[in-house]
Amino acid sequence: MGHLLAITIPSWSSFFQYIFSGLSAGCIYALVALGFVIIANVTGVYNFAQGDYVMVGGMIVAAAARAHWSYWLAVPLAVLAVAGVALFQERFTVAPIRRAGPLALVVASLGFGVALQGIALLLWGKDAISAPPFNPGIFKMLGAYLSNQVIWIWCTAFLLLIAIVVLFRFTALGRAMRACAINPTAARLLGIRIGRLSAVAFVLGGALSGLVGAVTVPLTGVSFNSGLTIGLVAFIAAALAQFTSPIGAVVAGLALGVIEALAAGMVSSEYRQAIVFGVLIVYLFVKDLIGEDGVIRRLVRRFQTGGLRRGTMTRTGSLVPPVATDATSALAAVAAAGPSLARRLRPGRKAALPLVGLLLVALSPLVLQGTPAALDTMIFVMFLGTGATGLGLIMGLAGQFSLGQGAMYLLSGYTAAILVAKHGWSPIPALIVAVLVAAVAAYIIGWLTMRLRGFNLAIATLAIQLILLVWAVQDVGLTGGPLGTTGVPPLKVLGVSLAEPVRFFYVGLVFLVICLVIARNVTDSRIGRSLRAIGSDEDGAQSLGVSAARNKMIVFVLGAGMAGVGGVLWAYYLQFAAPSTWNVGLTINLIAYVIIGGLGSIYGPVLGALVLGWVGYFVSGSSSPSLGGGGSSKYMIIINGVLVVLFVIFFRDGVTAGLKPAQLRAGRDRVRALLGRT
Repeated sequence: MGHLLAITIPSWSSFFQYIFSGLSAGCIYALVALGFVIIANVTGVYNFAQGDYVMVGGMIVAAAARAHWSYWLAVPLAVLAVAGVALFQERFTVAPIRRAGPLALVVASLGFGVALQGIALLLWGKDAISAPPFNPGIFKMLGAYLSNQVIWIWCTAFLLLIAIVVLFRFTALGRAMRACAINPTAARLLGIRIGRLSAVAFVLGGALSGLVGAVTVPLTGVSFNSGLTIGLVAFIAAALAQFTSPIGAVVAGLALGVIEALAAGMVSSEYRQAIVFGVLIVYLFVKDLIGEDGVIRRLVRRFQTGGLRRGTMTRTGSLVPPVATDATSALAAVAAAGPSLARRLRPGRKAALPLVGLLLVALSPLVLQGTPAALDTMIFVMFLGTGATGLGLIMGLAGQFSLGQGAMYLLSGYTAAILVAKHGWSPIPALIVAVLVAAVAAYIIGWLTMRLRGFNLAIATLAIQLILLVWAVQDVGLTGGPLGTTGVPPLKVLGVSLAEPVRFFYVGLVFLVICLVIARNVTDSRIGRSLRAIGSDEDGAQSLGVSAARNKMIVFVLGAGMAGVGGVLWAYYLQFAAPSTWNVGLTINLIAYVIIGGLGSIYGPVLGALVLGWVGYFVSGSSSPSLGGGGSSKYMIIINGVLVVLFVIFFRDGVTAGLKPAQLRAGRDRVRALLGRT
């Protein structure tokens, strides 16, 4: 690292300054966490657009202040507008897929949040904006100097907490809302209309977050992407409260705000967010060990039932009996794991279409050579297709919802750029080492996170990527800081220059084809059949000796290696590595490619990258803004988010399956149902 981190003991006045500043930030996290709790209590949905609600509310108030509107008009307008946005999200992205499963709901909320960011970027620009305080001035408390706006934030948090507690504990509406989440079937039998209460919950959550944004924008400012960090930290607070306790969410939010402020003042302001995300990861690990369904509790239950003597411990903390105890489960696992060998060896007509597609892609430079922007689009499709193919294996085959694929691009891209630019390595050895670094990092991350269940893996991997982004920005000595690592020479292999776009395109195509071949072989291998068996019936598969953790780890590392290849090629083509290139926007884009192309398809992620790449080309006229991370076109951000939502709703199996007659009919029926409901 560029400098060593050390703890500085502050004076009493500075200490209280940190505490009160942390409480102010903690109130923001606490109120947004309350929004998570409200929605999750009713619908069971973890709404990852919650932080973007805060951004929209803050943007509206800041824009109104610029137009010299009264706050008595601007704040209610922000609350009503964000409540309307939340209602729109519930009606058009949650209600149509409420029974599709938690993954679809989370992906749809991510897509909706991305679309909100793009709209905010289009309306208000990329620069952060702020508003004057409600009443200017400062006050002193225990030696700390605080803005008068802090009083508004504290009072708002206190009053809203009381209102939410009263709602859930002492009103018939609140009890009905909680009943929807605890037992939806029983709630329906009692005559409770879950759809209506779901809409009420989203409206309340949206209004709450809109008010948070309105009250806090004079103190913190707001930008189009500021909701991501707020939403993630608030999610941590809500998770600490198990998404059920409003008081617990507020306490956790306040604690995280204080931790962040103390880390900024006593350790390093640059690494304060990394420390908070580290707290999240530690919490997830501890919960997995000692939680209600943690490893230790499962061991104790297994030991009490005598299972410890019969089984063996797996890496996921579960116990695998040596023999099948359920014949039906075992047979189901065998059926899922054992497709016909003749069918797997016979390519048939299914292999013809991908070959024709690859041939057309290989010939595309002959057509696009006179249009550099179009050729750039195809080159970036190659880079993104490799990582998307790996993510398709992780999500589609292994069933792991990872939000850290962009971290593998960052690690490998920086490793190769540093080795080549600063240490004079040849590009091929640097590429090999960089991909190995990504694979080893993925193994370590997988070893730490594979025990996590549900969306804990997604949150943990996203937190790791955010920590790496903080490191890349702050460690100027190694990475070059925000400007990145420059001076990467043009790519040469055996004295032959490959820097020309046409030649580099074929380099990328070769690596993409290699990744596709590997993905196809893994899918049809024993690992692929084992993972399909696990997805079909995990207990039955484990009864036959199939190790879920080992197979998932192999695919996780393999997918990370593919992303590593994409990161290295990206750095070689641009001749630099910068944190803005591989930020969280890249991860969201990769998920979009997998969803749009087809979650269960080998070639779907590449097709998704190709579709969105060319949409970006026609929208912006340049591939680099549309396919990059931080420099994404404002229109492409909106389009990416909207396309993810639309495909999740209407064509859940993606482009590769969506053209089948049955899928087209299903999509048409969903459109009619959605239009009929509205």
